[in-house]
Amino acid sequence: MKIEEYCEKKREIENRAKKEIKRLACEYALSKDNNSIQVGDMVTDHIGTIKVTSIKVYLDFNRPSCIYRGLQYTKQGKPFKSGEERDVYQSNIKQSNL
Repeated sequence: MKIEEYCEKKREIENRAKKEIKRLACEYALSKDNNSIQVGDMVTDHIGTIKVTSIKVYLDFNRPSCIYRGLQYTKQGKPFKSGEERDVYQSNIKQSNL
């Protein structure tokens, strides 16, 4: 085996491993044990409240988590007239006192 062959095979193995780790991270972030928020739920952070329209995975340094995208709502529970959307990070969600 030549050094070029070794380097190519090593790169292929590393690429497969990276893809598998990313798949595992997405699986964890979206699992029921980690993520209880679904599309259509209302979530609140330090900025305000949104109604979730989509969920993406954020590969954090510590552990994978979710980013929720949605239409921003007022304190009265009505959507902003501008139709403004924004993201809320899972780590910033305020817990309800219910």
